[in-house]
Amino acid sequence: MKSKKWKYAVIITIAVALDILLHVLTGGYSETAPHALELSSLAEHVGEEGAAILWAVLAFSGVAYVFHRFEGSIKGSKFTKGLRYGIAIGMMWLIAMLEGVALFGNSLLNEFIVGLSDFIPVVVMSVLLSLFTGNNESTRPASSLVKRRKNPDMKKLASQRKNLLTLIVFATLFLVGRYVAYHTELIMSGYRVNGLSTAVWTFFMGLTMGAAYLLLHHAVKDDLKIMKSVTFGICIFGTTWLLFICFMPLLFKGFLVDVLVRVAIDVTLVIISAYCCELLLSDSTFRKGRLKYERESV
Repeated sequence: MKSKKWKYAVIITIAVALDILLHVLTGGYSETAPHALELSSLAEHVGEEGAAILWAVLAFSGVAYVFHRFEGSIKGSKFTKGLRYGIAIGMMWLIAMLEGVALFGNSLLNEFIVGLSDFIPVVVMSVLLSLFTGNNESTRPASSLVKRRKNPDMKKLASQRKNLLTLIVFATLFLVGRYVAYHTELIMSGYRVNGLSTAVWTFFMGLTMGAAYLLLHHAVKDDLKIMKSVTFGICIFGTTWLLFICFMPLLFKGFLVDVLVRVAIDVTLVIISAYCCELLLSDSTFRKGRLKYERESV
């Protein structure tokens, strides 16, 4: 157990160092906001660099802890588990970074390059954690392998339909929910000034959350659909989401309330989306389609 903790500590340190290095290299592309922001009390005491390093330590430690809690249930081999988890979290962080285009009018290219500085270390850390501390996928019984060989075309079609519908559900609900928040000014947004970029970002952020759900929803083991959705929304999505966007209130004043409200809204939308997918896209929902397909194939 102590050996595993040391491995986590070393890998987290490597990820934080890589994140800092990449941000130093891409510092010329950084555009937090189009105007000067007042530094937070923390940043005034330890400096912007010190606050940024503290964020990196907290964020990567938190992401590593979430992986530790759910790694045993993530699908795949050691390498695949880490890659699946890292891409899911890193992808959400990368697309979240692009909100600066709509929110502050920043350059899309600049935000993307800076976002890669977080995406790459998250993926690297997740793969290393899985390779050096994770468990291999449990072997399936032979009977399940036989079943999987039956009607491969039907199973592939059903899987594609589920994936597409999941993305549509997440994107639609996130778009609607966020626009309610934008219109009521519950959170800061650029939809009145940068209407098109706000709409595009919101839609793609919803798609990204749906993709993350597809990659990681099997990590939550619970027979109750609502509890599975809540666990995914709070423990996997909510924790890693808060860890990313808490960067702003750590460095600047005036963002704490907005971030807390934003996280609460987004977690609620993810829970609702996940629950809808659990209800609408369960295997029983596609049973009639499978039977119809099998009859037509005879």
